[in-house]
Amino acid sequence: MLGDEAPDESPTDALERFNIETFNVIIDTTIQSTERRFRIHEGLYASISYFDPRNFDKIMLQNTLPDSALEKVSTLLKQHFPEIQVDDLRDGLISLANNWSAFQKVLPENYQTLVENESDDLETGHEKSCKNCMTCVYTCLLRYNMYVRSYPTLFAAYNFLLTTSVTQVACERSFSKLKHIKTKYRNLLTQEHLEGFMMMCVEKDILVQVDPEKIINHVANKSQELSKLSQF
Repeated sequence: MLGDEAPDESPTDALERFNIETFNVIIDTTIQSTERRFRIHEGLYASISYFDPRNFDKIMLQNTLPDSALEKVSTLLKQHFPEIQVDDLRDGLISLANNWSAFQKVLPENYQTLVENESDDLETGHEKSCKNCMTCVYTCLLRYNMYVRSYPTLFAAYNFLLTTSVTQVACERSFSKLKHIKTKYRNLLTQEHLEGFMMMCVEKDILVQVDPEKIINHVANKSQELSKLSQF
């Protein structure tokens, strides 16, 4: 009200002071930072939302997409797949949305994945299929070879979107791994070897699928001494 003055003294209660001076400040800063970062790519997020199966019902009702839809995604895809056209991408998504209810019935109940146990080893696990996410769509296109003729453009789009990181966590994790690899004892590592160690450390799930015998044979073929022994 007019004439009222706010007290300048800090709250005496420690919990109330923490809420005002620390908690509320952190929450406000987080919200403002999130809005500022995501507002820049608002159009891209709107285009990505069309690929979510939970929005396929809206596409089915309208049986069309706005002219501006998928343009942001198409622009990014052309950097890796120059032959992709936004019209083909739009037509493929409309067709997939109309047939998705039938495709859901043939999806597997579980996904076979690699999970990390307590000893930092990877073992085969199973993750329940929700049958209504972008991963399920990608699995359906891949499992039944629909990426060959039916939806090649759409398959490339899902492959691109699912492998693109939406946060900086993966980049920060890579820098953390770099500190463990390039220590003072490995300061003379060449760039080629450093990249190899980084790839093995970050992409551990791919590394465990490689047959050790193939690696040994590959190294043996490059060694003159081992090549001489193989002749005997």
